[in-house]
Amino acid sequence: MLIESRGAEIARNYQYWRDHGSEWFDEYERRQKYMLCYHVQQIMLADYMWHSRPARVLEFGCGVGRHLRYLSQMADIDVYGYDQSASMVEGCLRWTTPEWVAEHIVVGDPVGRLPYPDKYFDIVYTVEVLIHVSPEDLSSVLAELVRISRWQVLHLEPSRGVQICEDAHDGSWNHDLVAAYHQLGYTCEPLPSGYSIQQPYRVILDRDRPVYTWPQGMLRLLRKAEFDIQPTIDQLLKDSDSLRSQLVSLQTILAEEQERARDMQQRLEAALAEEQERARDMQQRLEAALAEEQGRARDMQQRLEAALAEEQGRARDMQQRLEAALAEERRKNEALMHYQAKVKEFIRKLSEVLKIPS
Repeated sequence: MLIESRGAEIARNYQYWRDHGSEWFDEYERRQKYMLCYHVQQIMLADYMWHSRPARVLEFGCGVGRHLRYLSQMADIDVYGYDQSASMVEGCLRWTTPEWVAEHIVVGDPVGRLPYPDKYFDIVYTVEVLIHVSPEDLSSVLAELVRISRWQVLHLEPSRGVQICEDAHDGSWNHDLVAAYHQLGYTCEPLPSGYSIQQPYRVILDRDRPVYTWPQGMLRLLRKAEFDIQPTIDQLLKDSDSLRSQLVSLQTILAEEQERARDMQQRLEAALAEEQERARDMQQRLEAALAEEQGRARDMQQRLEAALAEEQGRARDMQQRLEAALAEERRKNEALMHYQAKVKEFIRKLSEVLKIPS
């Protein structure tokens, strides 16, 4: 596999595919999910090659190899590819081996002489490639495709009158292939197509060898399938886009509500933390007040106990004094009674002496 030249600057429409080629394997996979024309295109190309066997075939502008992939599995079709973008060709490694790529694909310049001998291939074909070739390069590119083919050149390119975006991919053109080949001295034959946006164009170089043309009945069935199915797919895509838009709106609303919920939660958590801090402060104050009151109660208790002890001491002293006074009174009373008894005895004796009647 040759490496794309980098010595000289190339036109923007070619540089685009070198810069963005790595994106296109996934892009083709995505498009095939909703563009029926990609499947009809593959059916037509596979059917054409099947009825052209045996043949050595080159796809000019093979890109990520979406056609090489199934043609390489076809018996008696020896298929090769050429592209000017190494980043596009790297996409082939998504479905085949580096060895196969090295043996079957060449990466080179977008214009100029192709690295193949004259009449090396039976069929050279392009699919959506000439649309990206600058008008000033078209004649030289077509001349090279004719040079390396010995049987026929086949193109699946935009139909005449199909509107294209000329700014797409830094340059796109809908060429008049019939006129371009006529200037080179060849007859280019437009063929009926099985889908609307592209048309087959064919240049026969060896008219002694029979060529295949798609049956009209098959093409009508393919066009009817596109006519019946594609509008339904398009409507489903519109509905899907609408639902996706609604989903985005709902996701936006949900995100806003979640943000509000997070903000409310943060506020509640902050308020809860503040209330918990207040509760801890109140508890600390209450505990301090309780400790202070307990201290006062202990002090009061100590004072009361001291006063009680003092009063009890006074009471004991008073009791002792009363008991001492009472003992003294008893002593005096006993002495008085003793004295009284003596007086009575004295009076008795005196009465006896004086003989005083009692």
